[in-house]
Amino acid sequence: MSRTTLYKRRKRGSFAQVDRSDPAANLQKLVTDTRQRLGSLGVSHDWSQTTWSLCPTLFALTGKHIQSVTLNFSLPPVFESVPLTGTWADAARALFILRERESHTSISSHRTFVAAFGYIVRAAGGRTLEQLTPSILDQACVWIARDCTEQECYKRHNLVSEIARRCSENGLCRIDLTEYRYYGSFRPSSYGGESGRKLDDPVVLSELPPRNLAESTFKVLGELFTNVPRDHKYRIYLLIITLLVCFGRRLSEVTLLPKQGLVKKPSGYYFRYLKLKAAQGSQQYELVDMPIITEVVPLVEAVLQELSECNAELYACAEEMCLTHGPDLRFLADVPEDEPLYFPQLIDLGLPKSIFFTSWFKKNDLIKRNAALKGGIRKNGYLYKRDVEHYCWTHYQERMTRALFIASGRPYFIKDMLLLKWLGTSSGHYARWIADTCTAACFDKFLLQLEALCVEFASSKLDQKFTSHDFRHTMNDALDRGGLPEVMQTEFFGRKNPVDTKAYQHTSPERKALEIREKILLGQVGGEIATRTMRLPEDKRQAYVTSKVRAVHDLGNGMCFHAWQVGPCERHQQCDTGCNQLGWMKQPVTPTDAFEELMRQAAHNLIQLEVGFGIFPTASDITTSWEKHLCIKIYNLLDRARELVPETGLAELYHYINTGGFDSYVIPKLIDSVDKGYELYKRCREQFYEQCLADERDLRDSPNWVVPYAPVEPKS
Repeated sequence: MSRTTLYKRRKRGSFAQVDRSDPAANLQKLVTDTRQRLGSLGVSHDWSQTTWSLCPTLFALTGKHIQSVTLNFSLPPVFESVPLTGTWADAARALFILRERESHTSISSHRTFVAAFGYIVRAAGGRTLEQLTPSILDQACVWIARDCTEQECYKRHNLVSEIARRCSENGLCRIDLTEYRYYGSFRPSSYGGESGRKLDDPVVLSELPPRNLAESTFKVLGELFTNVPRDHKYRIYLLIITLLVCFGRRLSEVTLLPKQGLVKKPSGYYFRYLKLKAAQGSQQYELVDMPIITEVVPLVEAVLQELSECNAELYACAEEMCLTHGPDLRFLADVPEDEPLYFPQLIDLGLPKSIFFTSWFKKNDLIKRNAALKGGIRKNGYLYKRDVEHYCWTHYQERMTRALFIASGRPYFIKDMLLLKWLGTSSGHYARWIADTCTAACFDKFLLQLEALCVEFASSKLDQKFTSHDFRHTMNDALDRGGLPEVMQTEFFGRKNPVDTKAYQHTSPERKALEIREKILLGQVGGEIATRTMRLPEDKRQAYVTSKVRAVHDLGNGMCFHAWQVGPCERHQQCDTGCNQLGWMKQPVTPTDAFEELMRQAAHNLIQLEVGFGIFPTASDITTSWEKHLCIKIYNLLDRARELVPETGLAELYHYINTGGFDSYVIPKLIDSVDKGYELYKRCREQFYEQCLADERDLRDSPNWVVPYAPVEPKS
């Protein structure tokens, strides 16, 4: 029997025995089980209601000021938002609760899930849920591709597969659809497949990246940063732009930076930010130390110094708000309760000048008039301290003193934020008793005021429109052009999937191939193709490189020149065993990081080799070829490391392992895996207890009988 027949990958849910003979009964049981969990989601109304009101704390969107969260169980707007009915409606509600219980996700993900479910309902054409077939799912995916963008289409196609799997696993349909996948689904990419352009096309060299900011834009923004006064109402947004330029983070990650200073380490300066991607739930996040490019350190220090000097009142206001769970009313502390407050006094206290005209006070008939004096309301009107306090409380919202997010087990409130602003009212006045965070909506409104700001404080106008995310694109593309490997780009920008990095690299594959050709001819690239090129006469080198380098693929510690459009690679995943299609930069952008990566890979293969001696039989031919394969990889990696650090060999590799160099890479990931495994263990144990409890109740006569349960103790 061959090795492939001995070991097979277990399919998801292969141990679950699903009875699909009665889908209606299965749906009724699922609805009964999930209906009991409505209270945990903040739902207090009837199950059959089309619009559910969910707990705003549980489903809060980080960085956005929302007071209520709703979920509509209806068809998408393209189908006139008709409410779901019958078995489809019950299934949508039950599956929503089920996926929320399994993995807490954001409300936007659940809304997209219901929208994909609506396409399936429409494609069913009146048929019931138990009649769900692959043809119905295919039709739903076709309509999704018709109505959505490429990125949104890919997301919803995956959700259609998830819906099919969940319906099958719970026995809601008669056909097994656990392995359903739409044939037309593909992951979008910035450059998907062949472009149809030749490498000698002049457009390849003259094309401009679509989302990169021009140098003139940075010059104007620099003038605004220098000239706009510190007490200007838009100054905070210029500081945000400065941090976007320096960090390359997302806007929400910058606006939610905790108060801190730069951390100096032997390897450089670091800054802590909130990692929003791949978060476990709406508010469970992780704070990550991010390395800062050395050239922007003085600019970041200037921003931090300005914030510490100018934001003392804002920080004190936020502290008072969290202490009293209300607005900061310290400015009224010395005002007597029965003393009339006239217009000049109210203006000195920081109230808007429209208080006696079209203000909240006038609408609520709180303005008192002195009958003994003649004149207008402006001269005779007055208020009491209690009226001003009532007015200040109208600006306070409960979410302002709740935890904005939870990271590493610690809640972070508004008082812990680095970037704060005074709350702006509809009249244009800024309330000095409410400190608030900056949101994407506020930043977008500021961008509309940039032109007027340039007229007043800059020597020229902006000739380019941009968004907050364009700064991230510009930095990522600049690092890519500078030669930073894709693996390091993915790590630096805090992405989960390396494939997403390609969307930020605006250098086309054709241009990248031309740039590598030039570097090979200059002797800056190592590898067999580069070595052969330099051995040829000078008049032959250009023709040889042109024939050999037609594509470039980043491998992390090198690059591959294999042209995949010609055919598959014969030595796939054997790049470090002497492949002639492998190349690397002799002088990488970060030599220390490149050397560390080479030593890490060599250590990984060496440990595999030594551990393997106790696993495989020594007389096996498979063992001999496997050991030879690993030895070749180790020596090739050491040869490349020797180019960066001379005299690097096996002795240095053993020293690297024995002194904990490899442990510094493995142990953090191991600890993280243990933590996640422990959380999974607790969740599975609780679910197992509930299942056992239900089985025992079925066997016993007393419906109130309870199994004693010992809760999982916290891990020390």
